[in-house]
Amino acid sequence: MKAKLKAECSKEKLKYIRGFVKESIEILEATDLEKEQIVLAIDEVCANAIIHGNQTNDTKQIILEIDVTETSLKVDISDIGLYDPEELAGRNKDIADIVKDKQKGGMGLKLVYSIMDNVEYYIKNNMSICSLTKVLK
Repeated sequence: MKAKLKAECSKEKLKYIRGFVKESIEILEATDLEKEQIVLAIDEVCANAIIHGNQTNDTKQIILEIDVTETSLKVDISDIGLYDPEELAGRNKDIADIVKDKQKGGMGLKLVYSIMDNVEYYIKNNMSICSLTKVLK
């Protein structure tokens, strides 16, 4: 099943986005806990895109494209705003290193990396995209 959602870059849209994701992943053969973790990971990326990437400018939009089968999920979140690939790569550091370096932020993305099997950032058609993949066995 494929689903697509466009949402304004407003914090108020996050609840709507979570509901859309929950409904979209219902067919996944996963436990309720696994589904909630997936929703949490997608919510974190969307919140980052809305708040940090687009400065909660509700004239801008993010686009979620979800492709779900019974055992896998691929989500592309487009127009996440400008990002620094080196900074994002550093967000996959160990928690101990984050604490040691007294780094502000990064815990949410650490959570995303721990929940999803693959997290990629790239530019396509002048849009910044975060692509998330989860495979369930």
